[in-house]
Amino acid sequence: MAALRDPRIRASQDTIAKSLVGDYRREHLFTLRQSVDLYREYQRQIAACEEEIQRLMKGLETKADPAVSLPPAKDSVKKCKVMVPAKAMALREEAYRILAVDLTTNRN
Repeated sequence: MAALRDPRIRASQDTIAKSLVGDYRREHLFTLRQSVDLYREYQRQIAACEEEIQRLMKGLETKADPAVSLPPAKDSVKKCKVMVPAKAMALREEAYRILAVDLTTNRN
């Protein structure tokens, strides 16, 4: 595991390897197992929520003119994606389709 450390970590591989050696008591392993199970369940629930959001957004009326494409995002605008298993929906483009307004631009 020490060999998989992030390159930004300054500790040596030996130091990390030594820190992984410990007293793994049964109660700690039980708690860790429960935490991992809960994390996986939360990830499953988040994915289900994102799928429902995507389904509902796709059902909303298109107000944008299909002949007019959304201008490219500026470098300051990070692409926001809703991650759905095996696919991602571009929220900026979907919001533009629904509202016919680019919400990522700052217009006064």
